Amino acid sequence: MPRIRQYAQQYADEDFRKAVFHGLVNQGLRHEKDLADLSGIPTATVNRKMKDPSSFTVSQLRLVITAAGLEPADVLRFLGYTTKQIKKMEESA
Repeated sequence: MPRIRQYAQQYADEDFRKAVFHGLVNQGLRHEKDLADLSGIPTATVNRKMKDPSSFTVSQLRLVITAAGLEPADVLRFLGYTTKQIKKMEESA
């Protein structure tokens, strides 16, 4: 079934969760607790924010991306950032 614009945020959130999960599996890990341990973010916070990934702060998002072994640009696309916005962030970093 094709994706429709009405549910774009839900699709983006689900894509983000899948990418993080696959990143953890590639490292031999399986649980959000493992992600919390790797990132240094409390487990309760990780659990809550994985339900609504757009609620991560930038610093938390960086920690999660690094812990899961993902490419930042790919994850930002999941969260709805455009290529132009991503390039601008990379230039300022």
